[in-house]
Amino acid sequence: LTEQFAAPKNKPVSVYVSYGSGQYYNSHHTSHALCTLGAITGTYQKPGACVGSYFIDGNFAVADRFARPAGVAVPSLPILYVRDALEKDNHPMRGLIIANGNPLNVYTNQKKDWIDYIFPKMEIIVTLDMERTDTTDYSDYVLPAAGWYEVNDIVTGRKHPFVMLQEQAVKPEGQSKPDLEIIRLIVDELDKHLPDLKGGQYFRKPDGSVKADWDHMGEAINPVMDLSLENLKKEKTMRYIPRHKELIFAENGYYSTASGR
Repeated sequence: LTEQFAAPKNKPVSVYVSYGSGQYYNSHHTSHALCTLGAITGTYQKPGACVGSYFIDGNFAVADRFARPAGVAVPSLPILYVRDALEKDNHPMRGLIIANGNPLNVYTNQKKDWIDYIFPKMEIIVTLDMERTDTTDYSDYVLPAAGWYEVNDIVTGRKHPFVMLQEQAVKPEGQSKPDLEIIRLIVDELDKHLPDLKGGQYFRKPDGSVKADWDHMGEAINPVMDLSLENLKKEKTMRYIPRHKELIFAENGYYSTASGR
């Protein structure tokens, strides 16, 4: 590995950490070793070279009005505080709808916090997923979510400044449905039992017809740098973060440490 780092003397080497090694306890030691290796082999001080992670908030491309259509702040509970909220604050949460996540695989203390404490306190657990996971095995209901090629969507990423149009290639298989449609159907049923909720209005047009996925996406896009649904359909991929001065780590041999070394 050291030879591969040092071999391209005039070429940048960039190493992403966190997606693999960063998922474990004490993984910061692995990252520390990689950073030290980069310094020893002269990987730094070149355009495009780094050891670490470059995260961009892709939510910048999606306006808050999609998550909060009424313009009212919705109370939220960070996932890391769920146990504390139930244990110390007697939080009224008694059910979970899990979408776009797999707590029993990606969160810490899966058994101690989730299997032994949080899940037993829930009266119902519903999971939306494309496949069987550890979390679906502990769910009361598993609703089949449509796959990536079966839905229209807007895709951003943490490693690049672009937003991309994802167009449906095939129809959803079997009884699977897009996440947004599943949520709408759940909200429609909740409205029948909780008339004051009126959540279904956010999924419908003024004439009462159900909004199409493109309608939701058009409302969601944040109009920055000529970004719009119409332009995105034409270009397929658009930049949503302005270009800025190139950042070169340890440029001119300067390190942001106490000693500057």
